[in-house]
Amino acid sequence: TETTWDSDIHKILDKFLTLPVMATPVCLAGIGPLQKSGWEDQATQVLVEKTRLKELVMFVEEENSGDEYCKVVLYEMLPDKDVCINAWLVKEGHAVSLTGVCTTLEYQKESQPLAVTSAVGENRQHIPGLSGDRKPEKVACRVISVQSPSSIFIRQVMDEESFYHLHTGLQSHYNSRPATNVKLNPGSMCAAYVAGKVGWARAKVLSVKGKKVELKLLDAGRNTTLPAESLRPIEKKFRFRNFVEEVHLVNLLPAGGSGRWPGVACETLLEILEQFDMMVYVEIAGKSPSGTVPVQMFLKLLVGTGVQFVSVGEKLIQAGLAIPAVKRKTPPILEYVKKSSLNSNQVLPLPIPVANASLNDSDTSLSVSWLSPLQPPIPEFLAVPSHVDWEGNIYLCPLTPNQDNLRIICNVLDSKYQGSSPRPVDRYWSVGQSAISRWDLDGRWYRVKVLGVNFDECTVQFVDYGTVEECQMEDMRKDLFMTEVPVQCFPLQLGNIQPVGDKWEQSVLDFLHSTVVDQTLEVVITSPMVTGECGTKIYCGKLTTRAGLDIGQLLVRNGYARAKQEN
Repeated sequence: TETTWDSDIHKILDKFLTLPVMATPVCLAGIGPLQKSGWEDQATQVLVEKTRLKELVMFVEEENSGDEYCKVVLYEMLPDKDVCINAWLVKEGHAVSLTGVCTTLEYQKESQPLAVTSAVGENRQHIPGLSGDRKPEKVACRVISVQSPSSIFIRQVMDEESFYHLHTGLQSHYNSRPATNVKLNPGSMCAAYVAGKVGWARAKVLSVKGKKVELKLLDAGRNTTLPAESLRPIEKKFRFRNFVEEVHLVNLLPAGGSGRWPGVACETLLEILEQFDMMVYVEIAGKSPSGTVPVQMFLKLLVGTGVQFVSVGEKLIQAGLAIPAVKRKTPPILEYVKKSSLNSNQVLPLPIPVANASLNDSDTSLSVSWLSPLQPPIPEFLAVPSHVDWEGNIYLCPLTPNQDNLRIICNVLDSKYQGSSPRPVDRYWSVGQSAISRWDLDGRWYRVKVLGVNFDECTVQFVDYGTVEECQMEDMRKDLFMTEVPVQCFPLQLGNIQPVGDKWEQSVLDFLHSTVVDQTLEVVITSPMVTGECGTKIYCGKLTTRAGLDIGQLLVRNGYARAKQEN
């Protein structure tokens, strides 16, 4: 707010009233004031000085609800690192972390963020359509109706011919039939005659008011009101799927913070689409409880000998009518450019974040490593194998108390990250970093270590299980939890056997994996821990089933291994 002389105040022209407010009020997510009375003036002042005239990246953690502002995380993007403004306020002692998430101050950039582009001349084996594939094709669609960026009705181009046959079939059938009575109950289906080019169309009854019936035109993406005599019972042969889908532009919020799309935004969107004859290319971006499909929508431009896809949402942002947002439970916005081609019950204590704990300068995402596994307290114990690697090492998780710890670790990580979206700092990684990652097969979150960095995915080891997998970067998070709990598994080599040849054959490892993994076995440590080739601490010992079958002897008797000669 400002105080000024009344002589400096003038009436605003009407043409400027059509534009939405360009400043969006937000509040910082995950942090709170030191005192219950609210934010101190000093905290406000240091935040102003820290952010003045700086270009920041804003991640929308929660959208506005009612009178509450959007909750956001702010980042200052520097050449060598990214600085979280929310965590900076906690470090400087002007705020407290409410959830433990905004505690990492700096994110070092050992490797630069990777641009996401599609390969030149890339060919797909199928067209997924609106199927929700992880790496979907852009599907050609025609926009049928536009209500707002949150309500757009589209039809796939591949459905145009089927819709044409439906339309001509409706006209031929009902133009030659006499009028008949139709049941007008809300929710019932009917054929409706709409004046103009539409003619006969499939419709659903929304409400009945006297002789007027409010209808939803199923293949036109709009509602209309018609007299009851314009309706006919729908024949069974016309009862099949609709040829339009209601979608909304994902990761987009109205400018101004009102939560509603102003008329000028809707009109501008329509004008943009009309410039391209209502032809768009869409990618599905998840599922929505509201019933409309969240999509990324693109316009196709010819650039030289190639083709460039321009985001419709980006055009609204550039016009000042929308702001970007990464909402929960939706993937991040990605832009693609494709060039054309000619051709015992003790459990380890849980780490509890302290609300007023300060951060040290060294608290970066690169400085934290998972604690090494604890040494087994006794040489004989029960354990559950979780993985067999290429060197024949069997990763064991002691039955007590580690199995309980695994459950607790998963529960904590799921509560923190289930339904989350990647923040800007989660898009670049380096070898050796610790991370939290989601496993595709069960959708749960686990502790991992980065072993390799590829185009848009990383090779990671699930440290509590030993398994190595490829994980998409969008499924990885830098902010760590459960760092006080040691790794829950350790590798063991069968000390009484060795490979038949120079190394273990894959068929042998597959047999060993299917025999021992997820089984409760008796473990006997027979020799002190040794250091493997990669610096991993490895035990030597014996594994025996609960029935007394020695796993090493089983491999030897069946020709999978040979016994070691005693020195």
